[in-house]
Amino acid sequence: ERFFITLNDGMKKLEDILSKIKAEGKTCIEPQDAFMLYDTYGFPVDLTEDAALEQGLTVDRDALEALMEEQRERGRQSGKTESNTLSELVLSRLLDEFPPTVFKGYELLKCFSKILTFIEGENSVPKAGSGQVFIITDQTVFYAESGGQTSDHGSIKGQNGECRVTYVKKAGKWYIHSGELRGILRQGETVHMEVDEKRRLATARNHSATHLLHKALHTVLGSHAQQKGSLVEPHRLRFDFSHLAMVSAEEQQAVENMVNEAIWSNLPVKTQTMSLKEAKQSGAEALFNEKYGDSVRVVMMGDYSKELCGGTHVEQTGRIGLFKITSEGSVGSGLRRIEAITGSYALDYFNRLEKGFLSAAGMMKVKPDGLTLKIRQLNSSLKEKDKEIERLKADLLRGEQKNLADLADNINGTAVLVEKVTSGDVNELRQSAEKLKDQLGSAVVLLAAPVNDKIAIVCFVSKNLLDKGLHAGRLVETTAKITGGGGGGRADMAQAGGKNTEKLPEALNEIRQIIINLLNQ
Repeated sequence: ERFFITLNDGMKKLEDILSKIKAEGKTCIEPQDAFMLYDTYGFPVDLTEDAALEQGLTVDRDALEALMEEQRERGRQSGKTESNTLSELVLSRLLDEFPPTVFKGYELLKCFSKILTFIEGENSVPKAGSGQVFIITDQTVFYAESGGQTSDHGSIKGQNGECRVTYVKKAGKWYIHSGELRGILRQGETVHMEVDEKRRLATARNHSATHLLHKALHTVLGSHAQQKGSLVEPHRLRFDFSHLAMVSAEEQQAVENMVNEAIWSNLPVKTQTMSLKEAKQSGAEALFNEKYGDSVRVVMMGDYSKELCGGTHVEQTGRIGLFKITSEGSVGSGLRRIEAITGSYALDYFNRLEKGFLSAAGMMKVKPDGLTLKIRQLNSSLKEKDKEIERLKADLLRGEQKNLADLADNINGTAVLVEKVTSGDVNELRQSAEKLKDQLGSAVVLLAAPVNDKIAIVCFVSKNLLDKGLHAGRLVETTAKITGGGGGGRADMAQAGGKNTEKLPEALNEIRQIIINLLNQ
């Protein structure tokens, strides 16, 4: 059932793509669009090609195959990376002789620690020189990546070396610090560990904001809007939740307002360790499918929010400063995603918007508060001009059609019109050819026009001529091949695209002779 729902969504997306292509006067579906249909909606490539053919369009199969091969290569490389990463089981065996790492990062951002060992390949080694290193210490202030929160960055300094830590993971009871080392560090050496405070605070702002966001979604959308995943980084947060419909602009605004009200209320953020049973009895929010131990950490933000969480947070919600939703969209059946920013990143976002707004007002030569009215006036004026342009184009088209109709050859009572014309886009060319076919009665009309450095070709065949072997799809296909393109379509109507404009006269002469020969049989 979900597959057919996804397929239906893909069909709607394909229809949008086809409409856009026609409006732009193109004759080929972009390979990126065909790949998106395949990759996101599971839409078979053959189905895309069939739908395109019905509309007289083509799919660049070679370019599409190249994109699909790139994806397969990424999958192969990902597999290699995973196979080269030591499993937690192997790491646990390597580190079993060492005491577990004690985490002090909730209270401290810097501390002294002792190096227990280094991991090199599949071995535990006593020292490390310049280059990429993996360091295990007896205690740490670095938060390891978990619960959707990225790890801390910072430094580990020894007597003869310094490591710039860029990634921390937890393997069993040990914290593994990864980074680039300059100099030499040794097992048993006392080192100074320091977390990048600015990065930690930015990450904490976003993590605390996800808790406030979760509560606001419950309030605005309903208790069904449960967290299904999250990513917390210094510069943004991403929050996935269960919900069947798009979150409207009004709902997003209500959520945003609630989160900011909680921020500006400067609620105290407190943590408490308790048993899982006690936490659930206290009303703490737990994530579905998340594995918890007997002892859990509960994060409380005033009376507003209470969740089980092992991440780092601000001491008071006021330190988040500002919260702004930047996007909302679907990431699967019944699953939505919100992306947002906080603190200085939110301020930068508004500053960029203001700069663009003031620049636009200056270009329109109005005060900022008059920009909306000015745009409405311009839109209204443009619509009137567009209508006038369409009227003029229609008048020109009628005159051109009359002239073109006079050029048609009469072959045994059938009008044959094969000509190169000037046209703004494929839609205009198709309309012109169809009107000429209707005007000429029993007729074969094939028109070609240079459009956007390519050749657009359309053909109409009266239904009474179909039994004589005249097939619009085959006629445009032959024309397109001579000019280095392709296409096809129905027997009575088809369109195609070419590339080499210099070959167009040759193609039109050849196709005109083919039509005449068929009519003389």
